[in-house]
Amino acid sequence: MMTDSQFARAFGKLIAFLVVLTVVLIALGAMIGGSIDDKLKAQTEEYTQRMVDSRTEPVGKMNVGGDTQSMPASDSGTTTEAAAEVTQVAVVDENRGQEVYETACYICHNVGLTGAPKPGDAANWNPRIQKGVDILYNNAILGYQGQFGIMPPKGGNLLLTDDDVRAAVDYLIELVQ
Repeated sequence: MMTDSQFARAFGKLIAFLVVLTVVLIALGAMIGGSIDDKLKAQTEEYTQRMVDSRTEPVGKMNVGGDTQSMPASDSGTTTEAAAEVTQVAVVDENRGQEVYETACYICHNVGLTGAPKPGDAANWNPRIQKGVDILYNNAILGYQGQFGIMPPKGGNLLLTDDDVRAAVDYLIELVQ
């Protein structure tokens, strides 16, 4: 049997051990938590920089007599004749389909939500492509509900133009071919 003084000593040692263990666990948690926060912060900064870069790159290229070149608005040398000439030049945006996909379509298509074919999945895209690209455009613009799944009009983003939706469809078709 234990005396009161022996019990008090043993209990004191147990309390001291638990206090030291608590301090060690708090310090360990702070070190691990700090490294996780640093990694998350670095990933967030990297993602933010990629988004800023993608949104601030030139919107399109100017097609001037078969020669395609980038021409920022500040370099256009705007004289009255040059300004009139520039208004008659068509702007070609080669990456518009990918941009539309990445901002509006990827939410469903990357995971195959409601039957949406995943990018590059030829087995799911080929039956759709065989029906004709005009039907794909129509289903993407007006919406679709049937054998292959559900597609809301313009992917649920009614602010997209029909040309934006067509460009996204073209981009997804290119990934399969």
